[in-house]
Amino acid sequence: MYIGRFSEASLLEDLPIWHVEEKKRLRQYHVLKRRESYLMGRYAAKHAIYNRFLTNIERYSLSDICIGEGIFHFPVVSSPHYQNLQVCISHNGCYAAALAFSEHHPMGIDIEKLNGESLSSDKTESIRSLLTVAERERLVQYSTSNLELLLLYWTAKEALSKVLKTGLMTDFSLYEIDQIERESNVWKSRFKNFPQYKALTFRVERDAVCSIVLPRKSSLHNMEEVLDTEFSERVETEGAR
Repeated sequence: MYIGRFSEASLLEDLPIWHVEEKKRLRQYHVLKRRESYLMGRYAAKHAIYNRFLTNIERYSLSDICIGEGIFHFPVVSSPHYQNLQVCISHNGCYAAALAFSEHHPMGIDIEKLNGESLSSDKTESIRSLLTVAERERLVQYSTSNLELLLLYWTAKEALSKVLKTGLMTDFSLYEIDQIERESNVWKSRFKNFPQYKALTFRVERDAVCSIVLPRKSSLHNMEEVLDTEFSERVETEGAR
């Protein structure tokens, strides 16, 4: 897993980590915001792959890894080190997050800022309108803010849609969450129609909510490490060989 915060994502372009095909793709984006989101997402994905799979490989280069995309724009990994490797990417505002995992163990991630341009009042109302009756009733049962719980619903469902590779093209009621419980700093959720998966939701610093969806009986061994991380600005050059 990798989560980073960036204030000047355009600086990432100069790092020696980009595959030739990624450079070609980047040249197709002429709008700065689109270029920056591409750089942030791919940067996070490459470091998630390194953190999960490459730490014990002596000779590697992140530029050998190409993060392409499938016909429905989900990321596709080409790597000389591993086969059947997958990543899931999310970016919102100044944050980018990614998970790397093997094909036989599907996972998804989504991150959303609690404030800022990307979370307007119209968007919060739109999220609320997509909730089922039972989910709306659950909003008033918890002491946390309605906004945080709204983003729990949104990010958990988005992460599940990435696992299923359906994106936002499916009726969101299909992803209904029917169980929520809080353990320390992590919300654990279950899906009514997909009981084989669970969602883990947590705060990133004070201004973002992140959800990870994974098989129900699986666990994240580095969750405590993630919760303790100070997500200061990251434009890392170490390991970017």
